[in-house]
Amino acid sequence: MSKCSLDTAVPIVCIPARPYSEGMTASIPELVSIPRGTFRMGNDIGRPDERPAHMVTISAFRAAISPVSNAQYAAYVAVTGAAPAPFVSEERFAEPDQPAVGINWHEAIAYCDWLRSVSGIAYRLPTEAEREYAALGGLSGVAWPWTTRPDAFVEAINAMTRPHAPSSACANGYGLRCMAENVHEWCSDWYARDYYAESPAHDPIGPVDDKRRASRGGSWRHKEKLTAINARSSLDPSLHYSDFGFRVYAQGLVPYDGCMGEVTVRVKLSNLIDIERAAAGEQVSLRSVEVEAVVDTGAIRSVIPERVARALGLRIVPGRPVGLADGSVVVANRAQGLVLEILGRDTQEEALVLGDEVLIGQTTLEATALVVDCANRTVYPNPANLDWIMKVRRIMR
Repeated sequence: MSKCSLDTAVPIVCIPARPYSEGMTASIPELVSIPRGTFRMGNDIGRPDERPAHMVTISAFRAAISPVSNAQYAAYVAVTGAAPAPFVSEERFAEPDQPAVGINWHEAIAYCDWLRSVSGIAYRLPTEAEREYAALGGLSGVAWPWTTRPDAFVEAINAMTRPHAPSSACANGYGLRCMAENVHEWCSDWYARDYYAESPAHDPIGPVDDKRRASRGGSWRHKEKLTAINARSSLDPSLHYSDFGFRVYAQGLVPYDGCMGEVTVRVKLSNLIDIERAAAGEQVSLRSVEVEAVVDTGAIRSVIPERVARALGLRIVPGRPVGLADGSVVVANRAQGLVLEILGRDTQEEALVLGDEVLIGQTTLEATALVVDCANRTVYPNPANLDWIMKVRRIMR
């Protein structure tokens, strides 16, 4: 095997690259940006598990406009071979735009993991605090996502005998649909009745463990199908109920804050096919390179030079117009099968092939849950990221 010529201290071994299969075009949920804010969570005159009401500050995040639909879940089933939504064979649960129901908590997590792998966006379930804050739609001090009760809408919802396709009629101030009715939605938290007594004031993520997972929202099966924003519910995470669905969330996009191109980070680039072949027991040399990359918060996707892509043996797909975060459009080839590792966190990505240096874009920062610190010219793990916090907790236990 011959060594490739590349301006790096890390040797790269060249072997014939196996073609990297084209990724499927998934039905990707549309996300709405929810700004950072502080709100009163809970209800002092509500049920015991809603007390005490307490002030909580939430970092910016994004939420899907609607719960995951039958059509979106079917795309996941077709690609992965996962079990279909349990009730989709019944006529009243089969419409493509209806929420996919009967999905248990573990299946919802698996869907989020798959969606992350095909989109590069770190989709996840929300925390209870994020779900309650998002349901407010920008309002404060209210129990419902409106200031004046829409009697005709409430009457129509209470007359329903099945889940309905979300529409703008049930949207709140953020444009999120069906946040107080239709189906219960899974949250990432474990549920504990007394958690509010010890909940932290910033980005709470629920108790370390328990027996039931938290959920929020109303239910088409209930007599009163609309549920107050601060009302809590929960269920055994292994159960399949026909009024349980889920909505996907993601952390907020990294904002451009004036230091674009001024922060660098060490990144390891590798060939995914090499890694997969080695994991399968084949004797291969892993092609990789470590470089100092520029963090480009103005770009959506990461960028690598053509010489790096070819040295790593990545599949290069012919160019097409690509929109950048600043609104400009360029024609760029794409390198498939790239694995990027930063601060011990790795992600698979399709990178643009441009220029002479490696640029780290927003999708990579998001998938690895890294925050850009312009003041100190560095990046660090996002302390609001649920996966990172839970990993730390597991290490400490």
